Amino acid sequence: MRILLLAAVMFIPALASGFTLIGPNATLVNPSAGVTEALINMATDPMGRPVRVKEFYRWNYPKFTFAYDSTFVRFFGHNGMNAVSNSFRVMNDFFVPEDGRYKGVSQLQLISEYEGHFRTWYFNPSANVGNVTDIQSMTLGLLVNQLGLGNPHRYCFVIEDIMGVNVANSTGTFQIGIRNYDPYTYLPATIINGVQHSYYITSDSPGNNAAITIFDALEYAVSSDEENSAIAGIRDVVNFGGLAWPTVAPTVFRTPGVYFGPEDSKNLPVSNAFQNNNRTQPRHSLTFDDAGGLRYLYRTNNIVWETLDASITLVSASNMNPPPVTTSGLPPPIPPNQPFLTPQRRTIVGMVGSGLTPSLNVAAGGTTRPNNVAIVRDGLRGGIDKIEFAYAPYDSLIGQDYRQQVFAWTDVFVTNALPSDPVPANPPYFTQIVQRTATVPDIIFIAEDLGVAGNVLPVITLPTTAGWAGPNVGNTQQGNVANIRGPGTIGLPAANTSIQYIFTTRAPFYQVIWAGEPGIEGNSIVQFQWGWIYGTGPTDYITFPESDITQAEAITGPSGTAITINAIAVLDTSSGLYLASPFTINRSTDRVYIYANRTDTATEIHIMASAVAVTPLQVIKATDHIVSDQLIAIGTGVFDNLTVGAGRFIRLANPKGNSAVVALGTINDGAPIITSTQYDGLALNTRKSLIINGSGFISGVTLVDQILFDDVLDANLSALTVLAAHVLSDSQIVIPVDYISSGVTGGGGYGAFNANTGTRSMATSVAVAQDDFTRKIRVRRGVGVTSAVRPRDHSFTHVGPGGDRATVGAIAPTITAVTTANGVATTWSRGTIADTITITGMALDLALSIEFLDGDGNLIQATDVLGFPPAPISLRSPIQPSTLATGVTITNPAGDSYAITIAPVAFGMNGNSIFDSASGNNVSTIRRAVIRTPFGTAIAPIGQAITIQP
Repeated sequence: MRILLLAAVMFIPALASGFTLIGPNATLVNPSAGVTEALINMATDPMGRPVRVKEFYRWNYPKFTFAYDSTFVRFFGHNGMNAVSNSFRVMNDFFVPEDGRYKGVSQLQLISEYEGHFRTWYFNPSANVGNVTDIQSMTLGLLVNQLGLGNPHRYCFVIEDIMGVNVANSTGTFQIGIRNYDPYTYLPATIINGVQHSYYITSDSPGNNAAITIFDALEYAVSSDEENSAIAGIRDVVNFGGLAWPTVAPTVFRTPGVYFGPEDSKNLPVSNAFQNNNRTQPRHSLTFDDAGGLRYLYRTNNIVWETLDASITLVSASNMNPPPVTTSGLPPPIPPNQPFLTPQRRTIVGMVGSGLTPSLNVAAGGTTRPNNVAIVRDGLRGGIDKIEFAYAPYDSLIGQDYRQQVFAWTDVFVTNALPSDPVPANPPYFTQIVQRTATVPDIIFIAEDLGVAGNVLPVITLPTTAGWAGPNVGNTQQGNVANIRGPGTIGLPAANTSIQYIFTTRAPFYQVIWAGEPGIEGNSIVQFQWGWIYGTGPTDYITFPESDITQAEAITGPSGTAITINAIAVLDTSSGLYLASPFTINRSTDRVYIYANRTDTATEIHIMASAVAVTPLQVIKATDHIVSDQLIAIGTGVFDNLTVGAGRFIRLANPKGNSAVVALGTINDGAPIITSTQYDGLALNTRKSLIINGSGFISGVTLVDQILFDDVLDANLSALTVLAAHVLSDSQIVIPVDYISSGVTGGGGYGAFNANTGTRSMATSVAVAQDDFTRKIRVRRGVGVTSAVRPRDHSFTHVGPGGDRATVGAIAPTITAVTTANGVATTWSRGTIADTITITGMALDLALSIEFLDGDGNLIQATDVLGFPPAPISLRSPIQPSTLATGVTITNPAGDSYAITIAPVAFGMNGNSIFDSASGNNVSTIRRAVIRTPFGTAIAPIGQAITIQP
């Protein structure tokens, strides 16, 4: 039987992720002499420290309210409120999906909903240039933390203790613990969102040139795009004061312009056994790691000792007596299809034919015990299963008149032995109805100038663990209670007190560094600003503070009358000149300005075919174009193909009605416009689909028919045929999965693609003065009508097929063979000039770096002379990233197979011993090559492992 069980286990997915649980900061348990809490683990987070499984802290409320303070409303406006509300929508959709796939996290099938869902971040290059931090993503990360998850990238490894520590003499033995857990098995794991991690011991004086006051086990990982991708890590962009983080913040959110969201429904990968190809719901903004951790915490059968806090009161007491005995003498049957862990009243088993009868309490009227009248506050409880976040009816303009709300729910607790029971209860689950009254919003968002703390500009003030109760040890029957760190419950900071998130209003700001000059130049480079990023295009984000006219209070009171249009002006953006009336408008290059009264109340802009037309040709959302209460600006590319023609009119609608129609003139087609793709500023994997957003893709019966691929100098390299079916509308083109890689007519085919010319980025460039990686696109609609050149920041950094085109569903590179030239196939003598190493595999042509793991898949545990761990070694020139480094060649044996050959002496790797089989603390001495590409990281299989020696 055991053999069968082990065989079954082999078919579950490999440990591919891990979550970290967090609890309040606590003193060390039985620390060694000389070790204090302040001596280990850098950059203390006020949220707390990582804890073991079953030491977690979680909420036992099923519903929370959130609201916005008037200060937040005035600074961030309704767009800021919508951004934050979207974060709560993600969490609500996770606990109870909008599409009804499951009801409560206990029913969540992690393998179908999130398996392989390791990266949910996107990138907007223009927002990056503007140093924009996405407020929706920030809030989402903070909510995940507030629910009990910490940053796994920071707390995978922790120092538990240092034995025999002597800082002055630099001696001691470190005890290291793993605080990262696999979502399937709940066992310690060193893989986070599919990325392997290791650690090295560092201090606040790495060179020992100053007194050491703190040590840390600092994580490092295999180079990968999934690295630092957990939503739970977002908070680590915040500087909490005290010791600075010794390296870059362990979250991808440290890069401005990064935002998180679900997959686009048109960019789904080829299906595999563990994907349902439906990662497009709000909940899929969470990564596998985040979803697995939250499911672990809040599933109903994760039972620990918990306490209901004082704010929870009793509505209906639990009935813990057996049900009436039936005429057969047996307890009533359990209802059919009863869900797992469904609570029911106590039954006494073994009554019939056993001679056992329940003991009677005559004073209580013949029942087994007196009826329960008090709340059962302490006891064993499972997770709450479902949590809802609801916007509170709160007067956020003046901060008053919050209407208190009462929430009632069925509380389930566990007990299996009471003194009056001759036989334990079966099953031992009981219920009581309880309630909580919220007199203030549970969570409130505030905006104020947070000033400067020392030399640090705090951008946000976060709640601490004040109100977190625990550890809950009421059922501890032996052992040292003082050494128990959990479990516990998360609670509000105090009675009638909200959890507060305070965002700084000292943004955007500029910075000038003074070095004593008598006069110093200023600059206009924004150092930090809040924003809401919702796409990858140059205009797909907004920044805060909002203009006055878009504030929620400014649009609360609608106009008493319909809007009256006073004047219209049209600007030709290509010449900078205003057009004369009657207007002939180029919908690709001209901007229309509408001057009217109370334009701030406008809800829609209608483009009409005539002065007497009833149905508009196009309805445009007005709030995207309102400038003030007297001006609306309609930008280029807003009018669609249905508006093209002579004799067009315009009107504005608000809640009071429609304005009178006003003559607009003739609207003509211009060249098409590309506003964004999902890969702006990133690599284009041609085995996936390409979504192109913009305007002017349709003119009458003429559709966009080509995509032109240009190099960084805007020279055309190739053209890709666009079929009519790809043009979904005037504003969107969708090139399907594998179309660019499949050998279609027009320069994107197999021959040109494999020759590293045209569409594909060149892999074997040796021209240091030339960028052979970057590619731009334009689209052509008919002969000679092409879109304008795109900004450099929105180019594709690389273009190529991410996987073997001969294999269905292969969208990532693979290594198939590792060989050396010395005749000993499994040994690489890196100090020998003639002994090259060759790594062969699929889609390796755009390889960026090389590193090695040991035979067990663990990172090499070694440090260099400066005390740093192994890092990826670039295969490209430091001057021009598209140029191969000296000693590196890439060849193309056949199809998508590529061979990377490294001459160690010329490459300079002969002097680097850090990956040698004899170095480090790894148990396994064999080494597996790791190649990172723009489309993923490839790891050599164990059968292609080698030994590396000097």
